[in-house]
Amino acid sequence: MKFIADWPTEPLILTGNGRGEFYLLEAVSQKLDGSSKIISFPFFQSKILVKIPKTRTTLAVLKSLMDYVEKYDLRLFLIVIDLEHFTGGIRSDIEEKLESMGVSNRIEMLNPPHEDALRVEGRSKGGRDFVVLISVMGITECPKIEYHVASVIEHKYGVEMDTCPSKEDIREVLKQRRVSSYGKLVEDLEIEEIESHFPQLIQVLRAVEEIIEP
Repeated sequence: MKFIADWPTEPLILTGNGRGEFYLLEAVSQKLDGSSKIISFPFFQSKILVKIPKTRTTLAVLKSLMDYVEKYDLRLFLIVIDLEHFTGGIRSDIEEKLESMGVSNRIEMLNPPHEDALRVEGRSKGGRDFVVLISVMGITECPKIEYHVASVIEHKYGVEMDTCPSKEDIREVLKQRRVSSYGKLVEDLEIEEIESHFPQLIQVLRAVEEIIEP
């Protein structure tokens, strides 16, 4: 799967943060089958058509997604967002936010009964249909992507991490080992190893592949 960052196309990735997910997704997507497929991450500020507010709530990300649907006629999306951005149950929170924008929707759990990997089919107020795959990172005790990154660090280096390490803790460990990004951390792992640490992320990426299979 090819990964581009210079122009929005489908599927388009939207995240709750940005930089860490950018390098992680770049490394992981290249390990999946389907080298002819393209996945887009509007990372460079000059190329972002719809800006997501600095307060990256679930509602803010979904509002940005709907702007892409209505203004630029994009129909396929991948959202990677931390659990900490949700105010209630994942599925109910998404349903509530979409309905508040007048968007009809149907949500399918990709790994029931867990709600951390979802497929959402929706129709905007303007009558445009779209599909979004959502990967929710973290667990209740550590509702952010650093939970998964710490798991990889323990696996690769035998370094015991806190249950919920901060970004600064992660950066310090990686700096000591001259690892510049989350992508570099996983680039020498097999896809099966990556899936053991980021199961919901691999699930939604594979769901994306199924949709765009030529």
